[in-house]
Amino acid sequence: MDSRDVFAILNPLAGQARVPATADEIARLLAAQGLRPALHLTTGPGDAQTAATEALQRGFERVAVAGGDGTISEVTGALAGTGAAMGVIPLGTGNALGRELGLPLGDLPAACRIIAEGHTRRIDVGVCNGTAFAIMCSVGFDAEVAFGAHQGAWKTVLGKWAFVTQFFLKLSRASPRHFRVTVDDRSIEERLWAVAICNGSQYTWRLRFAPDARLDDGGLHVVLFHKRGRLPLAYDVSRHWLSHGMRLLSDTTTLRAHTIRVEVDPPVRWQTDGDVRGMSPIEVAVHPQALRLIVADQPG
Repeated sequence: MDSRDVFAILNPLAGQARVPATADEIARLLAAQGLRPALHLTTGPGDAQTAATEALQRGFERVAVAGGDGTISEVTGALAGTGAAMGVIPLGTGNALGRELGLPLGDLPAACRIIAEGHTRRIDVGVCNGTAFAIMCSVGFDAEVAFGAHQGAWKTVLGKWAFVTQFFLKLSRASPRHFRVTVDDRSIEERLWAVAICNGSQYTWRLRFAPDARLDDGGLHVVLFHKRGRLPLAYDVSRHWLSHGMRLLSDTTTLRAHTIRVEVDPPVRWQTDGDVRGMSPIEVAVHPQALRLIVADQPG
């Protein structure tokens, strides 16, 4: 297949997408960069991964993803370990991977230009209960917040603010649970609010739970949110959020690991890259250097 060919996957429900205008503009911008785009609009959960798999079968070596972190996570699952390159056009609510990579947000021409230039680097990929993720997964309170934000019209109407609103609504009724966390060969049992497992420093919009994590450091950073009262938790997370993730969180412990198992009594929801996937327990592993990613001005 011609090296100019690119398979572009667009999630029409992404927060910043305006179909058909966005689809037409992406196709035009990629073509203006000398590429030959084939465009696919997703139809529902799982379709991005299916489309990316079909693109590989057709011989495409470059896949562009226009959407949010959930759509990117699906394509990550299809491309990891294949050698095909993934480009990102951030259109989502949180755009954690785009922020981690320093990609232009809200600038379609710049994002398409980066894909055309084709500089790549390899990053690690996490896998939680068989589901790949590029940025993070978590189990516990924050996954319950994500679940609430995706119900009904919350996210459609409020966008990013749906998660902020759900945080306070859920907090008024939630309480820490009994967690059993196995980090490599170390076991921890205590009451926790949540466990976040981070591949990069970004968690989502304005939140950086593991500031020392790097996409290519060969491991995952496990953040334990220890038991404390609702008001101290709300104050600490709010202060962290208002500082755009620059103020460190208190009452947390961060461990570096390659394999993690988390059990919770009673079971709670878990999520990857912002999309809720199921109920605990979870088993997580890292696949070092598994994904070839198109980035800005970083040949590799």
